Amino acid sequence: MDISRTPRRRTPLLIALTAAAAAALVLTAVAPVHRTLPAEAHGDAALLDEVAAAVEPGAREALTAALIGPDGTVRTGGRGADAHTAFEIASLTKTFTAALFADAVERGEVEPETTLGELVPEVTGEAAEVPLVSLATHTSGLPRLGFAGPLHMVRTFAAPYYAGNPYAGIDEGDLVTMLNRASVTPGQGFEYSNLGFDALGLAVARAAGAPYRELLETRILAPLGMHETVLLETAGDVPAHAAAGYTATGDRSAYWWSGAASPSGALMSTVHDLTLYARALLDGSAPGASAMEPQAARPGGGEVGYAWHIEPAGAEGDSEEVGRGSDRQTVTWHNGMNGGFASVLGLGADGSAIIVLSSTAVDVTGALDLVEAPGAGDASQEANTGTSASEEAASGRSGSGEVGARRAGSENLSAGRVESGEVR
Repeated sequence: MDISRTPRRRTPLLIALTAAAAAALVLTAVAPVHRTLPAEAHGDAALLDEVAAAVEPGAREALTAALIGPDGTVRTGGRGADAHTAFEIASLTKTFTAALFADAVERGEVEPETTLGELVPEVTGEAAEVPLVSLATHTSGLPRLGFAGPLHMVRTFAAPYYAGNPYAGIDEGDLVTMLNRASVTPGQGFEYSNLGFDALGLAVARAAGAPYRELLETRILAPLGMHETVLLETAGDVPAHAAAGYTATGDRSAYWWSGAASPSGALMSTVHDLTLYARALLDGSAPGASAMEPQAARPGGGEVGYAWHIEPAGAEGDSEEVGRGSDRQTVTWHNGMNGGFASVLGLGADGSAIIVLSSTAVDVTGALDLVEAPGAGDASQEANTGTSASEEAASGRSGSGEVGARRAGSENLSAGRVESGEVR
């Protein structure tokens, strides 16, 4: 029996929502703190100006970016941080979980239609019958979030108002409880779900017989040389070279270490490492790169792969809304935002890529404009201080920049883009 549907659950729910509302009223009275990017730029100042013109306006503490041209040239720049400063990347983490799933399929450890209950028998509710492929494409019918109990619900809804961490202390038992309480809506199509990706991470780990963290390290991070990328399962995982995160109003935000809820958005990374990741995705050498292949339709146009959003070439409906022409190339992308960070990674069909990471919870998805025009990232278009891909690989560094972000929580379908951030 799904106890979340019984009348007895209404009183705790009402208490939770009332407490969250009261916290919101008190905490929103706090005056915002104005923050600005330093004037001094590390690396390519011209690139940073291009990014600033494309992203959503707002106060920011630190921002870094990398632009890979179709010719392999890498331009990097940062203000307030460099290419080796670690930022939470929030929901961009989902692309790594998706890669682990695609890789597990290729290894024969799972099938796309393997159900969650087959791998995690403790899940006995409606979610048990959900196939893994639907978790990976956000078509499972699971809700965006799950709640282990009333106190967890209070913490989740109040977190944005006190810059706290809504995922602290979530263990595997809590995740199973969330899944067993969740109602599934079959046939609803695409519906962004953090809960679904946490379930996918757990299922892939069970199939491999190893913890999620170990799979991530041995199957993706180590092979790609991503030694600056860290999974925040506990508070002690925050590295010394991490940037501080800030809310959109300038308050210091807690790091979102997430325990068993890490597969949906608990990675910290750097522009250096994400440049390695992007290059491997572009040339197909990244483990689980097949996750970028289209799998299902997405609302507002385009398609979704395993986690990845795919905007087709032209996309005239979207271009009318955001003021661009119909000559846009296909772009495969994902973003992220949490309480103190924001990020985006976009890959152009011409071999270009954009990475933007920020230590403030203000959206940076607009930076996709920098790769939507074919050849937009080509170094031949203007002088820059970037390095070639071969030089970057030899030095083990990608220049100067920053990193940022994590799950946003609010789903924005404007311009056909689904923004994966907020409460995750």
